[in-house]
Amino acid sequence: MSQYVEFYLRVGDRFAPIITRSRSTTFYQLVHHCLPYGKVRALGKDVIEEFKNEAKSEIRRLEENIAHQRELMEMISKFNNSVDEKLQAAAESQDYIEELEQELASVKSDLAFFEVLGDMWEEAEQTRWYKNERPDAVIDPNEYIYAGVECGFPTLEDIEEKNKEE
Repeated sequence: MSQYVEFYLRVGDRFAPIITRSRSTTFYQLVHHCLPYGKVRALGKDVIEEFKNEAKSEIRRLEENIAHQRELMEMISKFNNSVDEKLQAAAESQDYIEELEQELASVKSDLAFFEVLGDMWEEAEQTRWYKNERPDAVIDPNEYIYAGVECGFPTLEDIEEKNKEE
């Protein structure tokens, strides 16, 4: 059974979906551990920053792995194997590099999404400056961006309650 991580913007008492990713994606692996199952959680600036840092770390890991694979490809020609075996090894290595490059592009896209979320949080924070002039325009950034695992069509009742110790 496939699981999905889902992100939403809260507009009043409704949740507008903005992105859904399945368990088979790196995106899911980067964020699911911070999110509740069957409920949604409001994302603060700190959680969004954590997502960005996780993506940056994964990008570094993938770039290092690609560089290592390229070094291995250069060494293949020095092996004491037949030409056919060398060509086979080189082809397999090239295929793996292409897979890593596709994953790298995907994670860079994920990072861009997390950066946009951070910008959205900051923009919502800026609305507080207008609380005296336009109280209806104020958006609490801590109650604006939500996410969860397998939360479907969330309602206000699906918001994960904060710890009473916080």
